[in-house]
Amino acid sequence: MNERLLDVKNLKISFQNKKGTVPVVDGVDFHIDRREIIGIVGESGCGKSVTAMSLLQLNASNTVYGADSQILYEGEDLLKKSPKELRAIRGKEISVVFQDSLTGLDPVLPLRKIMVEAIRSHRNVSKREALQESISMLASVGIPAPEVRINEYAHQLSGGMRQRVMIALAMLHHSHLLIADEPTTALDVTIQDHILQLIKTVRDEADMSVLLITHDMGVVAEMTDRVYVMYAGHVVETGTTADIFEAPLHPYTKGLLKSIPRLDQPDNERLYSIPGSVPLPGTIRQGCRFCNRCPYATEKCRQQEPPAFRFSGKQVKCWQYESVMEEFL
Repeated sequence: MNERLLDVKNLKISFQNKKGTVPVVDGVDFHIDRREIIGIVGESGCGKSVTAMSLLQLNASNTVYGADSQILYEGEDLLKKSPKELRAIRGKEISVVFQDSLTGLDPVLPLRKIMVEAIRSHRNVSKREALQESISMLASVGIPAPEVRINEYAHQLSGGMRQRVMIALAMLHHSHLLIADEPTTALDVTIQDHILQLIKTVRDEADMSVLLITHDMGVVAEMTDRVYVMYAGHVVETGTTADIFEAPLHPYTKGLLKSIPRLDQPDNERLYSIPGSVPLPGTIRQGCRFCNRCPYATEKCRQQEPPAFRFSGKQVKCWQYESVMEEFL
């Protein structure tokens, strides 16, 4: 069996404002094994990125974590780490590729300074050694003329090249975990495929695990080993990628899959979309969070929040499966 790298337990995240606290993630559990690629999928506003950024406490300063929440990385709770201890983990043990690559690259520094500083902040090497390693790493992720590009600024690079630089930064320290938050957003289809294949290559060659955040079910199908489907701050379904695509259980998961364009779809047929929208954080007081958009909702769904039911490795939060699945405690 694979060795467990990350284990997130009962993750609760709220944002403080003048009126109090607003819950945005409520009781999320997931884990990642070594060399595994898992996907967290859902519409915008479901809490995917907030969940991912919580691993390194990169959320806004008004973020409050649940008292009993745990983020166990190699057995140690990251939520109990000091800011200094977290800085030693960020970039070295756990790296991030952001949706907007300009977010992760200082716009006033050339790549040379960004990469050399990243190396020397964690290792005692000379500037010359760090520079040569940086150039080699840019070459390894497919950036042409790396000895020229390393003197350029982020705004001089295309979106695809910036994402390659972010992946190169993740590889500099042989990070154990790469968080890829919508890494192919706003890239054309060809570049998207190159970036996704590069992430797979990095996983295979560097023994790196990957947490992939996306709303694109096609990317999930191609990239991941297991999938966590999030809706309104909850994980509503979990399973292997094959199980999720071949036999989805939750009505929300079914809706997401039904929304994928098909090659055999008639030209005059409208693409399916799930009615309604994701509820605002803190507005659901009782019942299933998806019931207002669900075609199968009953009065029980509107009154009681479903627990997690499980069967044969799959897990789903839906009252439809109360009689056929075991409640997960």
